Amino acid sequence: MERRAGADRRAHGDGFPFARSLEPQDVGREERVGDVPSTFRDEDTRTFFRDAHQALRTVLASEPRPLYVLGEAPAVALLEEIGSLPQGTTPVQQGGLGHGPAEAVRKAVELLTAAHEAALTTTVLAELDAARGRREYAGGLDEVWQAAREGRIHLLAVEEHYRAVVRDYGDHLEPAEASDLDARDDIVDEIVEQALETGAEVRFVRDDSLADVARIAAVLRY
Repeated sequence: MERRAGADRRAHGDGFPFARSLEPQDVGREERVGDVPSTFRDEDTRTFFRDAHQALRTVLASEPRPLYVLGEAPAVALLEEIGSLPQGTTPVQQGGLGHGPAEAVRKAVELLTAAHEAALTTTVLAELDAARGRREYAGGLDEVWQAAREGRIHLLAVEEHYRAVVRDYGDHLEPAEASDLDARDDIVDEIVEQALETGAEVRFVRDDSLADVARIAAVLRY
């Protein structure tokens, strides 16, 4: 399960979702020969965990983010035994959530994600304040839009559910009604995409964190 801008969804791509049965393939035969290894000592299971571990490291190396590993204690212990996971990984010993639902997974990590989001917001606000002092700051939709077009954004901060309807006049934006024929309601998405394309870091923060700067702000490169 992955979270993007406040939304939880099952991850697809980069080999995910990983899935296999943890039951031995031939219990009868193994009982006859007296060899029924526990689920988490079975070599097929260990191979599966090694593959999942490598896939996780690959994904997190290309796009770092918090990782919460939920599972029964033996499963979590085996994943940790296979190899270290990146900094910021939090194990949660709670089984029965391999198939969701998403709401149950969300509740299992709710306190942890809330603490992480609060810390992230504090860090972002501190970086924006420091940028103000250096005059490397843009605040509000129009200023940030201009900076994104010029490729000047180093860090973009956006409230999770922020949307805006505007009219694009080429050199500036003005608020508009959704019913206006030339109105645009995708301007925030466009800013995020432009910032990413020019190598900026994008951080989504909790709603109302940027209320004093119209919900969106940036640290500039120059």
